[in-house]
Amino acid sequence: MRIPKELIISIFFLAVAIWDLNPRMAEYAELRDELSRLKKQYARELLFQGGHEEIEKELEAALQVDADNRKKLYPGNMPPETALNQLQDLLKHTLQSSGMEVVNSKWGSPYKKDKRNFYVLPVSFKAEGDPPQIEDFFKRILFLEKALNCPVMNITKGAKGKLSLDATVTGYQLPPEEK
Repeated sequence: MRIPKELIISIFFLAVAIWDLNPRMAEYAELRDELSRLKKQYARELLFQGGHEEIEKELEAALQVDADNRKKLYPGNMPPETALNQLQDLLKHTLQSSGMEVVNSKWGSPYKKDKRNFYVLPVSFKAEGDPPQIEDFFKRILFLEKALNCPVMNITKGAKGKLSLDATVTGYQLPPEEK
C-alpha cells in the first residue's frame, strides 16, 4: 500500500506547525508585548522631552526678566552710602532738568522691608517750581532706568506763585552677595 505523497507532505507540515510554529507564535506574542511596552515608554520620554524643553524656555525667560529687574536696582556690591549718593544726584539732576529749583535734599537710612530681598534707599528733598515743571519731573521719574517710588509727597503753594514739592523718593538696592 502506497501512502499518497500529499498526505506525507501534510503530515510533515502538521508536525512542523506543532513543534516549531506554536513556540514561534508564543515568541512573536512576547515580542509584540515588548514592542508595545517600548512604544509606550518612548511616548512618555517624548512627552518628558517636550515638557523639559518648555521648562527650559520658561527658565531662560525668567532669567532674562531677573537680569532686567536687577538693572533697575542698585547693585549689592556697592556700599549703601554710594547708592544713596547716586540716587540723590539722579534726583537733583532730574529736578534741575525739569526746571525746578532744589531747596534741600537729605538721605534716610537704608532698610529692609518685611521679607523682601532688597534694601529700600530713601532720599527726601524739597524743591520749588511751576505745576508743569512738577509734572515734567514725575514723568521723567517714571522713565528712568532705576526703579523708584514716591511714597511721601506734599505739594503746597509757595512764594511768587511757585509750588513747593516736599517728597521722599525711594530707590532699591540688592543685598550684598554672599561668598
